[in-house]
Amino acid sequence: MVGAMVLGAWLMRPSADTVLVWRASADLPVGAVPVAEPVAVSLGSAAAAYPRASTPLTGRMRIAVPAGALIPAGAIGAAAPDDRRQVTLPVDPQHAPIDLVAGAIVDVWATPANDSTTPGAPPRLVLPQALVSAVSSQPSGMSGALSVVIEAPADAASTLIAASRTGVVDLVLVPLVHS
Repeated sequence: MVGAMVLGAWLMRPSADTVLVWRASADLPVGAVPVAEPVAVSLGSAAAAYPRASTPLTGRMRIAVPAGALIPAGAIGAAAPDDRRQVTLPVDPQHAPIDLVAGAIVDVWATPANDSTTPGAPPRLVLPQALVSAVSSQPSGMSGALSVVIEAPADAASTLIAASRTGVVDLVLVPLVHS
């Protein structure tokens, strides 16, 4: 028994070839901003395939990485082009997916507020396949709305803002295709 304890302690000792790399803190779909935490691992000859945690992760995910997995080199591409804008939308929690997180892809729909000129107007698609950059963890303000930051083409920003101020905004989750 003592021998097994010694062997176990020897196997669990810190290794000289342990490196600090990035591990996905959440599922990171294509297009997501990388959310990661450093983790010490012994990768041996595979260490070169993973960026060191001493190097900041910048850009967007080029390949999907599941929560808890190590982020490989090449998984992150260049940052969004300059013609993109981040627009914050107030969204009632009942009009967004329950598990909405940064990195999700959503269709943004708007329904005009009911008034005497447009009773029961149908919803319209404002922006298809938009990237969610951030989601508030708690509803804010008197309205109880979530603050959802959507990355949009610069020319769509005014349409998103107008939609959020003149009616109800709904976010419809676009499922990722797994390869």
